[in-house]
Amino acid sequence: MKRHTKPIDSIVIPHTETPNEAARLELNRLRNIQSYHQGRNWGDIAYHYLIGPSGKIYEGRSSRFQGDSGTSYDLDGRLLICVLGSFGKQLPASPALDSLTKIVNSKARMLDLNVTRHVTTHRKVAATDCPGETFHQWIVGGGLTVGNPALSRIPQSPKQKEEHGGTVRLNFGNGTLQVLIPPGFTQMDSPEKNLEKMN
Repeated sequence: MKRHTKPIDSIVIPHTETPNEAARLELNRLRNIQSYHQGRNWGDIAYHYLIGPSGKIYEGRSSRFQGDSGTSYDLDGRLLICVLGSFGKQLPASPALDSLTKIVNSKARMLDLNVTRHVTTHRKVAATDCPGETFHQWIVGGGLTVGNPALSRIPQSPKQKEEHGGTVRLNFGNGTLQVLIPPGFTQMDSPEKNLEKMN
């Protein structure tokens, strides 16, 4: 593994593009990923931190060393925080989003980085669709920035919602997280309403 030649000045968020599995399987998935990465002569798992669907945060390789990637981009000075799963059509589980938000904001404070300017997705630095379209749009739309004014404007009518998207506030224990609804997305009925329709 290569050591960083400069201080960490950005955070990159990829996904593993592995199946979206139950939280009870995440340890086994981590071991498989580590074995695969070591088999590529990367020395250790490619990422500095990984987040499972349970919301648990796992330390990968030491942040003293550069990460690795199957794509071509400069990894020097970058901290890689990866989420287990594939997110082209769905967001990570709520506990994973909550943990990602917390660790990104915590690391940004420690490293004196600005979340808006210094945190990016894998596809913004390399030729890839990682971390998936839905997850990418959530991140670039301000999902990691708690209290972002751009997320506080919730459309008042279905027409506005269709054109501008909106937000949903999710509660996580002692905190809350605002999730961006991309333009064109429609809100599904609750399970209770769907059951009423079926009866």
